[in-house]
Amino acid sequence: MRAFLALDIPEDLLVPLTRLQAGLSVGRVVPEENLHLTLAFLGEISEAQARDLAEALSLFRHPAIDLTLSGLDLFGGKRPDVLFIGGHGDGLAHLQEKIAHMVREAGIALPRSRFRPHVTLARYSVGNRSKEQAKRA
Repeated sequence: MRAFLALDIPEDLLVPLTRLQAGLSVGRVVPEENLHLTLAFLGEISEAQARDLAEALSLFRHPAIDLTLSGLDLFGGKRPDVLFIGGHGDGLAHLQEKIAHMVREAGIALPRSRFRPHVTLARYSVGNRSKEQAKRA
């Protein structure tokens, strides 16, 4: 199964996010009920790994974070496919480090990339090419 770890968006931030999305004239907007702050993308994991990680996470406690969202950006390099807004807050990097440690303890490999907490606002098609064709291009 394809999985990620995320936090729910506080209610007071949902209205500004959906207003921002309403102003977009291109892309497929992420429905309000699917908006979340991504902490870690896990990729394909087994059900057993998901259960082990869920059990470990159920015992995890962390102080509240005063979350702010700012800074629109794109993922996808020369052919961007995701519009997102960055997440910021005291303790957010510490939370992600703890989560990443727990993920690795559960036997799940994480990509070695810089942590960028974000909320995906819209997705864009990269044309009619398959993912394999896009990699070769």
